Amino acid sequence: MEMDNVKLYRELVLRVRQGEQGAQDRLAAGIRGPLQAYVYRITMRDDLTQDIVQESLLEMFKILGKLSDTDRFWPWLCKIALNKIRNHHRIQQRRKQAILSKAEVDRSMERAQHGLENLVTEEFKQIVRSTMDKLQPNQRAVLSMRCYENMSYAQIAEIMDSTELNVRLMFYRGKKQLQKYLSRHGFGRGALISALVIFGKMTAPDTATAAGITVLPSAVEVGAVAATIGALTSKTAVVSLTAVGIITAGAIVAHSPLSGTAGIATNENGTAQVLPADASNNHEADENWFFYPEGPQGPVMMRLIRRDDKGQSFCQWLQNDDGSYYYETGSNTVHITAHRNYNEDLSVRRLPTDSAALTGFLNKIEGRSVHIAELPNHTGNMLIVTGSNGTDQKILRLIRNYDVLQEEHFQYSWPAAARRVDGRDTTQTQGYCWFTVAGTLGGQDVKGTGFVPLYYNASKTRPAWVSIQAGSRRFFDNGNTAVILGQTGNLMKSFPGGTFLKGLSRPWMGLHTIDTVRRDAAEFRVPFEIGYIDGRKKAQITLKMNTDEMVYVIDLDHDKVETVISQSADGRETGRLDFSYFKDPPRTDLAQPPTLVQTGSARESLDTLWLFNLSQGKVMQ
Repeated sequence: MEMDNVKLYRELVLRVRQGEQGAQDRLAAGIRGPLQAYVYRITMRDDLTQDIVQESLLEMFKILGKLSDTDRFWPWLCKIALNKIRNHHRIQQRRKQAILSKAEVDRSMERAQHGLENLVTEEFKQIVRSTMDKLQPNQRAVLSMRCYENMSYAQIAEIMDSTELNVRLMFYRGKKQLQKYLSRHGFGRGALISALVIFGKMTAPDTATAAGITVLPSAVEVGAVAATIGALTSKTAVVSLTAVGIITAGAIVAHSPLSGTAGIATNENGTAQVLPADASNNHEADENWFFYPEGPQGPVMMRLIRRDDKGQSFCQWLQNDDGSYYYETGSNTVHITAHRNYNEDLSVRRLPTDSAALTGFLNKIEGRSVHIAELPNHTGNMLIVTGSNGTDQKILRLIRNYDVLQEEHFQYSWPAAARRVDGRDTTQTQGYCWFTVAGTLGGQDVKGTGFVPLYYNASKTRPAWVSIQAGSRRFFDNGNTAVILGQTGNLMKSFPGGTFLKGLSRPWMGLHTIDTVRRDAAEFRVPFEIGYIDGRKKAQITLKMNTDEMVYVIDLDHDKVETVISQSADGRETGRLDFSYFKDPPRTDLAQPPTLVQTGSARESLDTLWLFNLSQGKVMQ
């Protein structure tokens, strides 16, 4: 807050205490606007802001006599308001936060600088609006006090009843979340300061205040200690790092995985480890980053970089928890794609966690020898960095329990001025869809519905499920449980969760559908062939099981299964399933996933893909 305002409020506070007539009204009128801006930046809701401001002003006058230092009036009032907000959230903690409406922000923008629309596009304002709304209230509080109230971390810590280090950590994580959300829309590092300035102007109490809002780079710095600890998400990791002396009184001993040295990690017991450095220093090698948030058999995020003979990157793929991006260096363009990355020669995407048996089978099918260095036994979250030369893939670094999604490794690395081209449709931007399937298989009529999260982030709140009726049997799978139910709903068989999701589109796993289908088949050692069709817009995969074949037609650009055809070895069609995808539920009862009344404890397993078994009638025997 400006010094002139500090002096003005101090004088008004003294006059209120002296009982001067009209002083209370002048103080309330003068402080309401700044207080309203402060509260709104935390709550992002007009109605709640008005309530909090009114309650805070009443509380202010009630306990004004307890304020010992009038120079600290504004931080003192901020603390009162923050406590009111916290109390509200404690009451409402089990209710979903209302989404910030455009009308609310438009009303706030009326108070801001009228020329704002000349500075930024409406698209960017919408993005800033939505990204700030996604932050936690305490993160918005720290950002607001630091960037718009020009408070020190020590002052903020006092207001929030916290330590300075914790405040720095909250600011760091809030800043990283902002960068992460902005990067999902293709904005680079330089957009952070711009977004903070725009948000400050949008929420300013008046035109004059909006015109004076700036955010200096120094305001978003947190220091080396907070930055390093902020990269670690578990409390045990911080404790263990302190215990072994990595965190010292004045310095941090740490090496970023982005450098050529070792990274900090923790094992399952929370013990700090420094892992081996790069095994290779070949600048011509591709550098591939793989992150497994749920362990080696779960979804994967990828960051693929290719370099020229001078070590300069010339193209980049980024697939994180909420999108897929491709950066063209020559045109300085970021393409936000509707599909996961796949190899143009249609070879199977290999992963550093692949077993020797799986690698050997894929090598045999594809007629080439790809060597992947064997990993030690591992569980938990992992970040794996590999380099590839020809057919060899070397493990350069392995880091356990490192949440890289909070860091820049899986966000972006392109210039702030890069042009953005968004190739997604409204369904893909939404991040999830429903599907229906209909046809015949194994001599039975088949129809069903399902839900597909398109990205890992969406799968955490909206998990995949499928419910398919084949004859008198119902196949249901929600990722945790897979069952076959009889005509009356009786439980017939139970399988491991995910059994009936295999062989279908599973984009939230981080791989293109042509890779998940083939890797699902390879898991059961089912041979396959693949080729382009329809002018390279689609791919056709043929799975071969004895005398039977199953043909998949996959839309490459939209990353989904269109058709599955069962046929004999001579090409005679014996069954067909057609898939249709929808942005909204095709039926109102599908807005929520179906509930499963009966589950089985004894779980069976299949010897091949379930669709093969269904076509042959084996899965129900």
